[in-house]
Amino acid sequence: TRPAGGKPLHWTSCLKIIAEDLATALVYLHQVAGIVHGNLKSSNILLGPDFESCATDYGLAAFKPDGLDEGSSVFYRPPECRGSMKNYTTKTDVYSFGVLLLELLTGKTPFQDMVQNPGVDIPKWVRSVREAETDFGCASEDHASEAEGPEDKLVVLLNIAMSCVGPVPENRPAMRDVLKMIHEARSFLTHE
Repeated sequence: TRPAGGKPLHWTSCLKIIAEDLATALVYLHQVAGIVHGNLKSSNILLGPDFESCATDYGLAAFKPDGLDEGSSVFYRPPECRGSMKNYTTKTDVYSFGVLLLELLTGKTPFQDMVQNPGVDIPKWVRSVREAETDFGCASEDHASEAEGPEDKLVVLLNIAMSCVGPVPENRPAMRDVLKMIHEARSFLTHE
């Protein structure tokens, strides 16, 4: 999330540049080309000179031998695909997209806590933080839906990401619905 000069991108730029562009690309892959990316991770998202994002390495996961889990890829995969290379569906890409969005929002890599706390991936970590905030009265649903300050506005994006990383594949939204949520969030969040 840093351009060549080393200055971090503003979160609204991340929303437009990465989330919206990537969601649009995935909708195209899923609906028009009939392709599942299967290896969506931050290192497969390239930024162009005007910070437009480009997904790479799509569709190649189907050609990898069974059992070949390479490096960080496994941390972007949903639980149902962590032991197998051949069970990829569009819902796999939705989960991976949610992990990417959580990575953008939290500044944590999906494997950062896995080293210190085996079995804790970024979706589990975010769920535990949200539960702790609710238990201590730090966050309320009514306050989060008002989206008054920058933190509250980020909750809108966090909710989109968390809908993508649900544990049950059938309950994850389709990418076209995710893109619609991002468009709505962008118009809501950038309209002051």
